[in-house]
Amino acid sequence: MDKTNNRKSQNRFIINKDKYEELSSLYKELLTVKEKLKTNCRELHKARQEVKNAKMETENANKAKSQFLANLSHEIKTPLNGIIGATELLELMNIGKDERTYIEIIENSSKHLLDIVNNILDISKIEAGNIDLSIKVFNFKNMIDFFVREVSLACEKKNIGFTYCIDSLIPYKIAGDELKLRQVLINLFNNSLKFTQSGKISFKVKLLSQVSEKIVLKFTIKDTGIGIKNESYSKNSPCKGLGLSISKELIKIMNGDIWFKSVENQGSTFHFTSEFFLDFSEKSSNFPPNPGKNKNKTILLVEDNDINMKIACNMIKNLNYSYKCAYTGKQALKLLKDIHVDLIFMDVQMPELNGLETSKIIRKNETYSQEHIPIVAMTSCGMSGDREIYDENGMDDYISKPLSPGKLKGVLKKFLK
Repeated sequence: MDKTNNRKSQNRFIINKDKYEELSSLYKELLTVKEKLKTNCRELHKARQEVKNAKMETENANKAKSQFLANLSHEIKTPLNGIIGATELLELMNIGKDERTYIEIIENSSKHLLDIVNNILDISKIEAGNIDLSIKVFNFKNMIDFFVREVSLACEKKNIGFTYCIDSLIPYKIAGDELKLRQVLINLFNNSLKFTQSGKISFKVKLLSQVSEKIVLKFTIKDTGIGIKNESYSKNSPCKGLGLSISKELIKIMNGDIWFKSVENQGSTFHFTSEFFLDFSEKSSNFPPNPGKNKNKTILLVEDNDINMKIACNMIKNLNYSYKCAYTGKQALKLLKDIHVDLIFMDVQMPELNGLETSKIIRKNETYSQEHIPIVAMTSCGMSGDREIYDENGMDDYISKPLSPGKLKGVLKKFLK
């Protein structure tokens, strides 16, 4: 009996010992796993911190890059504004054929440099993901009329023909990003103009579809330029270039597509679509109001750069408007106490009191007079978010430098009816 009990006790001891050793082994494994988890957590936290730091460094680098490009844009566009503006005014004078040729060379070279600067800025914004749509109601007919006038003059200077056809079914007012649409049109037109030495360029806009409040427009620019072979895409190809790369990205943002057809020695045809929205604020939006005659209108020009001021004043004068000049924001505020003006062109970057601050003060003063003078910003920067900043500071619109008679005329027509 005792022997049996001893064996049972020994067996229980062996079993308990085995269980203890098993539990001890599991406990050690758990401790090992726990340490590994701690290590992994530390490494994960470290990795997250590194990612966070890298993200902050990237954001800071992008901000610094954007600020650098904005400053660079301003510094380059300021003298370009004087050069291009002066050449455009000289072309209106009675000058000889040789002199006119040299002036055109200066003007075209300056505009080419301006295109390069603008495209570099746009590529930078696209790479940083800072391109967003700014959907606003705009006058489609006026925008197209303005574009047609500009490109007609460019074709005339190059002695090539220009024809256009705009679908009459397109509403007078639509909602979309007017500036981006115009930029795409200009890029595609400049591309055709560059590679077309004779013949003509044609431009068409068609209402492709209309579903509820949404419409899709199709734009076509056709030229009789050098064209390309189907398999040929050299760096000199009319279907390559920085402007076209930017246009492709902008069209994608506008929910559209772009495609082309090109035949060597016959020309190229570019098509693109873009999505817009109908403006139901005016039931008769297909019928433009009759613009009134602009009589005795006074424009206030606020610009700290003497050359740019002279150019702008001469352009305004040639458009038969009266004008007053202010070289600082403080001068502008003082003038507005003594005289009435119908529109203000306001330079954004000025010493002491800049254009944004001056505009805010003007709007504050208007709360007592119940008046609203249109303020149009003049800027050389054109960075992402600028439009919103101008809106927040009481500005009605903005115009990019360099100024041109066509740009000024378009703005004056928009606000002074």
